[in-house]
Amino acid sequence: MDWISIALEPTALFAWGIIVTAIMLWRHYKSINQLITVTAFLAVYLILATPLGANRLVNIIETRNNETNCKIENQEAIIVLAGGIYGDPDSEDEVWRLKEDSYRRALLGIKLAKEYSKTKIIFSGGYGGAIREADLMKYLAIQNGISKTRIYLDRISKNTYESAEAIAEMVEENKVTTPVLVTSAIHMPRAWAAFRKAGINPCPYPVNSRYVETYLPEALLPQISALTKSTESMHEVMGYAWYWVKGKI
Repeated sequence: MDWISIALEPTALFAWGIIVTAIMLWRHYKSINQLITVTAFLAVYLILATPLGANRLVNIIETRNNETNCKIENQEAIIVLAGGIYGDPDSEDEVWRLKEDSYRRALLGIKLAKEYSKTKIIFSGGYGGAIREADLMKYLAIQNGISKTRIYLDRISKNTYESAEAIAEMVEENKVTTPVLVTSAIHMPRAWAAFRKAGINPCPYPVNSRYVETYLPEALLPQISALTKSTESMHEVMGYAWYWVKGKI
């Protein structure tokens, strides 16, 4: 059975080791503080490492500012934020260097641009060398039939707040008042807040949700995929908190 093989993976075996340690301490403990510490560590680990806990964390983040209530046909521009790149491309056609988030965001932006032919499309992503994330997404858009005259690039920004500031200037210059913001669902709350701080009130259009339905008993078994989701969730929580402290949202 699949759940048996999952239960024997290193991530799960680590949890079983903690459980055995907690039981041993419970039966032969010398310090109640040790028992409390191990039990607390186990509880946190199981929340972060099991699909049940990880998907609950993801769901809390993704349900904020992720509802598309605006009418897309009324929007003047589509803003697409990059989500990472592998290495330094040598040419614009190396779209395979785009990480999954970048690729999915770009494809959704292109899809919307094809459906609503009067909109501009802005790609933002400054990672890479001579060829950057934004260049690869532009190439992908052109190959999918989007005219060069509709495409604008932010090739400088390397984080969400820099993208918000750079694009705020861009949309002001082009007199854009109603943009759509395309990014991953888990990233949308922080991105949306940063753009609002920069003076833009974008229509959120999330893609690539990390949340999935969970089923027992697999949902209670620690898994690498769950730890990955929890890591992304904590990255966004800490990023949001840091932006708030720095006055960027």
